[in-house]
Amino acid sequence: MRMIDEKPVVDAEKPVVIHITETDCERGSKKDPTSCAAALALKRVTGCDESRVHIACTYLRFGNKWMRYATPPSLRAEIISFDRGGGFYPGDFRLHPMPTANRLKPVNRKPGPRPKGNSNTFGVQEKPEAARSQVGPRAGSYGSDALAAESQRERAGERETMKTQRQDAPSAAKRVLCHEHCRSKRRCVTVREMKDGPSRSAIRC
Repeated sequence: MRMIDEKPVVDAEKPVVIHITETDCERGSKKDPTSCAAALALKRVTGCDESRVHIACTYLRFGNKWMRYATPPSLRAEIISFDRGGGFYPGDFRLHPMPTANRLKPVNRKPGPRPKGNSNTFGVQEKPEAARSQVGPRAGSYGSDALAAESQRERAGERETMKTQRQDAPSAAKRVLCHEHCRSKRRCVTVREMKDGPSRSAIRC
């Protein structure tokens, strides 16, 4: 829980509307969240014991408890201008409760006995012991003996299938005629024939 001066801080539930007067602007101190113009106006309007106005949050103390509000953008702009030496224009400002995403976390509860039944905190129902025992060896580790034996049986079946397919296939021809094995019919050419031309046909009949 967040504390200020050993007093707890809680998020406010209702908005607060304040009116900053010219007197507040004249009496307010610069760069002081407890005595600026907005802090003086909050004390006068709400009757709180102490007020602290910051850029993002505003705190009001009532007794032994601090109430936290969200500082509106309009008041934030006036605070920045006032702290930098400018003026603080009087007017009405509305302080809203903190958004849901920025609210303080609740106080942690004391640890108590766990509820009976399923102890799973993620909402997944666990199977009873009897149901888990009926699943079989495949529900265990992937390196179990049952998985290894089943994998061997699958590989043996694949080998038998391939062997049967090879036996059923038609036998291939023992001899294959290829054009590379045919003898050439071309006649060798002499040097004389290369100069004077062939004496007869170069292709044998």
